[in-house]
Amino acid sequence: MTPQAYQTARIGDLERADGWGPIRAVLDVRAFGINSWTAHEAGGTLIPAHDEAPSGHEELFLVTAGHARFTVGDDELDAPAGEIV
Repeated sequence: MTPQAYQTARIGDLERADGWGPIRAVLDVRAFGINSWTAHEAGGTLIPAHDEAPSGHEELFLVTAGHARFTVGDDELDAPAGEIV
């Protein structure tokens, strides 16, 4: 039997109690980092403030439901579902 050339997963099945979903680890993605974050309560902090400059990493956020507020430098961004930051 030929090994399957792809995998599937559902974010809800990957999600830990803190809302983090380790997509990269579960799907064994090695070319780039990919994770999910899920909030179950409005108004809280989902991802703590951090700076990727020292690591040189880039981040992309896709809001799939509801909306999120991002602070990037001095800019405040309201991102509804479908927004990519």
